[in-house]
Amino acid sequence: MALALSLSAVVFGCTSESPTQDKRPTPVSWQRLLLPGGLTPVTLTPMPNSILVGARHETARLAPRLLVLRGESWSEVPLRPESFYADRARWRSVVTDGERVFAFGDAPGGAHSNPRWTTWAGTLSGVREYPQFFDTFGGWGAGGLTGMTLYRGQPLIFGSWTSESSGLDIAVWVSEGNDWVRRSSAGSALEASRRKLTVIRSVGTDPSRLAVSGAVVELDDGEVHLRPAMWRGELARSSWVRTDLPATGAGEATGVRCGADECLAAGYVDEELAVWSVKGELAELADVPDVSVTAESMALVGPPGSDASAVLASSSGRSVIVANDSDDWSLTRGPVGTATAWAFAEGRTYVITTRDGRSALWAADLF
Repeated sequence: MALALSLSAVVFGCTSESPTQDKRPTPVSWQRLLLPGGLTPVTLTPMPNSILVGARHETARLAPRLLVLRGESWSEVPLRPESFYADRARWRSVVTDGERVFAFGDAPGGAHSNPRWTTWAGTLSGVREYPQFFDTFGGWGAGGLTGMTLYRGQPLIFGSWTSESSGLDIAVWVSEGNDWVRRSSAGSALEASRRKLTVIRSVGTDPSRLAVSGAVVELDDGEVHLRPAMWRGELARSSWVRTDLPATGAGEATGVRCGADECLAAGYVDEELAVWSVKGELAELADVPDVSVTAESMALVGPPGSDASAVLASSSGRSVIVANDSDDWSLTRGPVGTATAWAFAEGRTYVITTRDGRSALWAADLF
């Protein structure tokens, strides 16, 4: 049953605070949207005529929820958990092709409160959990899961796993029926080595291949250097290519999106927002406005569902959007709080922020 959309606040973007040294942000009106039933937003996934919102009810028996926002009405996707940890799962990634839905989440468990991963699949008519063996994502070799993507109609999960060489490899899991199977990264550009460790921070979108971003930790004669990097390839291990992103200091690429001929990556270098344009194996830093960020914040490329070239970041307790138009980068004030997700649907841009441990969903007529 559809539920009415509530608006609790309107936030105007122009304030005396400024996260940039060279431009004042463009003012934008942001509306806060209240989810039904006291739910809090976690993830955003665009669909052709609506948006899929991964949500959570902290005190309910079943904490994870999936909602569809179409126009000004909410509807809920029925969930069917099968395992103990599914009831407490927090969504980490949700993808859809407009009908099929795939997702994974985690909940802390065990003596050391390690993540207990749960995987889900179904349609907008209903999504159920498909329990996996413990050592599919956990155990001695586990490194964690980062994100999910659809590749030629097939869901894939990216994360990290103990390398056959040293440290952790970037790893990919493929679905075989309702089971998830990890592919070995040995011998590929995703593999770590004794001198170069791989770090995955995000799973990007790419119309023809797969794209992930993160960093390489270089170990050189007792010195440690954190260098931003991205990888593109296909499921075949031999197809992966790493592109090192230019940086004057320590940094990571926390978001990436690729078109047919060019990729846009974003992250941080020495606590400053960094944006890279990547063509083939060549990458250059974009001349974007100065935005101070921290290593803990995510710079997200997108928004998903839009063709815009833009980056969502967080600075001084609120979100900012850096967008490219005719080779000129502009700065727009985002909603208050630390940005964790965004998407574009039905002509509007949606952003999730967190502040003082609470999450909020915002919308604006942007892009």
